[in-house]
Amino acid sequence: MRRRWNPNRIRRHAACGALLLALLAPLTPAFADDAAIAREVLALDCQRVAATDVVRLLAKAPAPRIILFQGSLAVTTMEPFGEFLAAMGYPRERLRDPRDGRMSQRSFGDSRRWAGTVAWYYESEGMMPMLIGHSQGGMLAIRILYELDGAFDAAADVDPRSAHG
Repeated sequence: MRRRWNPNRIRRHAACGALLLALLAPLTPAFADDAAIAREVLALDCQRVAATDVVRLLAKAPAPRIILFQGSLAVTTMEPFGEFLAAMGYPRERLRDPRDGRMSQRSFGDSRRWAGTVAWYYESEGMMPMLIGHSQGGMLAIRILYELDGAFDAAADVDPRSAHG
């Protein structure tokens, strides 16, 4: 499946989604709970977050997908860092690749295809994924951000089910 991606389209969808949530929030009890959680999260002192805060509060808050890109040496992956984040309470399903369950992605992937995947995740999950890369993986993450900005091309392939090279 090939789909044209445009940064303005994502901005329009985000604005419409935010407006819709603002209009529906008073009508839906679930949104009232989300607003209370949001207030409590914002009230946390980042220098004094306890394990109980993570279990009681942060685990209920929405979490963006994190895509971890390893360096060029295949023996060093980002899997241990993903396991560390999971042990700290980050939701495993937001760290794992839904296709194969890996927490570490190769750094030799196609930045244009990854930009399409990131855009797809943003549109379908409503949160911009975080990209974290080590060494060459960091360079891939930066190139993906340039792709999303339209620096190389105004369109990107959007199909997260396809394999990333």
